[in-house]
Amino acid sequence: MMVRLRLWAKKLSKKRMIVFFFSLLFLFYLLPTFVQVRFDNDLRIDEFYLGLPGVISGDEPHYFVTTTSLINDHDYYIDNNYDNTYFYGGCDVSFRYVNNTNPTLWRHIQIVAPEQRMAFPINISEMHGNDLDEFYKELVVRLQKEYNITVARQVSNRPIGLPLLSALFLWPFKNTCFIENGAIYLSVAISFIGLIFFFLTCLFYLKLYRKIDDEKEKETYENENLWIALSFTAILALCTQYWHYSKTYFTEPYLAAFLLAAYYLFVIKKQSFMPGLLLSIGFSMKYPFGMYLGIFGMFILWKREWKRIVPFIVGASGPIIAVSYYSWLLSGHIFSSAQSSHLFFGNYLQGIVFWLLDPTFGLLPFAPFLMFSVLGLQWLWSADRKTFITIISVIMPYLFFWTSYTLTQTGAGGYSARYLIPLIAFLVLLSLFWYQQNKNKMLCCIFFALVALSFIINIQAAFLYPLFWNNPPWIVLEFLRYKWIRVLELWNKF
Repeated sequence: MMVRLRLWAKKLSKKRMIVFFFSLLFLFYLLPTFVQVRFDNDLRIDEFYLGLPGVISGDEPHYFVTTTSLINDHDYYIDNNYDNTYFYGGCDVSFRYVNNTNPTLWRHIQIVAPEQRMAFPINISEMHGNDLDEFYKELVVRLQKEYNITVARQVSNRPIGLPLLSALFLWPFKNTCFIENGAIYLSVAISFIGLIFFFLTCLFYLKLYRKIDDEKEKETYENENLWIALSFTAILALCTQYWHYSKTYFTEPYLAAFLLAAYYLFVIKKQSFMPGLLLSIGFSMKYPFGMYLGIFGMFILWKREWKRIVPFIVGASGPIIAVSYYSWLLSGHIFSSAQSSHLFFGNYLQGIVFWLLDPTFGLLPFAPFLMFSVLGLQWLWSADRKTFITIISVIMPYLFFWTSYTLTQTGAGGYSARYLIPLIAFLVLLSLFWYQQNKNKMLCCIFFALVALSFIINIQAAFLYPLFWNNPPWIVLEFLRYKWIRVLELWNKF
């Protein structure tokens, strides 16, 4: 009886430690959401202040405008929502854009004719500022002449998945500006759930590759495995771009969390329905992510687990049907994309060098310790060929697509390698494989030195988010120099 009580007490203390760790981690993820920024008329950072978070840059506002349309108007026509923000002081695009007709702002839209079910996927980057009304009227007149269109509406040229999923959670904030705050906190919550699945994945592989027969040593190794799993979860959470994107309204934090959860449930827990559902929701948010439905389906065929086929297909069907129906409503076709006309591929080697090493859009300058994932991959090849094939199948196709896609070969716009964020967790996992069998103290010191450097870079990007938009990691030094000069100027005037 006493032995059982001791075992229970030890398990309880481990659970408390895990709960404390994730509570602390959640606090780290929550704090940056209160650091906000004001811009001047030239869209330069004017000051930082404490407040609730909102969408800021890039594609974020253009995903968000569809979200507010779904919640407030119960439709996906966004012409009135853009107008409400740009010209009438609303917050349908973002509260930061209220009454802001800066000519650098534009609409990410396509024109649809609801009566004829016709869509015109035009990249209207010229549709901005004070030229908006004139340009739009000319475009509608041309479409009326060419296609006999009587009603023309604006819809997003981005996938519907992120706005639709967010609207399911954020509808209680209907007709308020709190929808925007809620959208960011939803991203934080989804990202945090992804970290939990990463921890479980690390723990599984540590137990798998460190089998101990001696009962006396077993408890020691279990404690070590727990600490290592927690440590590498902290490394992913705080020393990579995952932290920065957790407080944005891009699709990447969702895709990263969905891929982690699907991998754990599918590969480790042998489930099929939920992985299919998660991957297809990711597909509804970013269509290239749909390749994982094919990759995971190939895993089933490779391992000849025929009973898993039906649950996997059933799980994936709902979001796929929803996307197809949305495409049919817009264009009369179930397979259509506003950006499919730009689907061209270039030099893969050029793209991968850029995405890994470029000082602004590269992966490694912002998380240099990830280079150790190559050593982990090398070890995995010799130790567990099946897991090697599984992980390389998860990483390489997605990496190949974005590094050879011509529109993204010179960056995605944002902080570091935005489109590769779903792969970072698997690169950290490969680094874990290297660490758990490494005996070289010098390499270990270099690894943790690079981890510390990565933490310094990414904590800056998490708290000073807009400063690092399309900038290298050392931009903070230039920012401080600029602010110091301004302080000196004010001092001299005083």
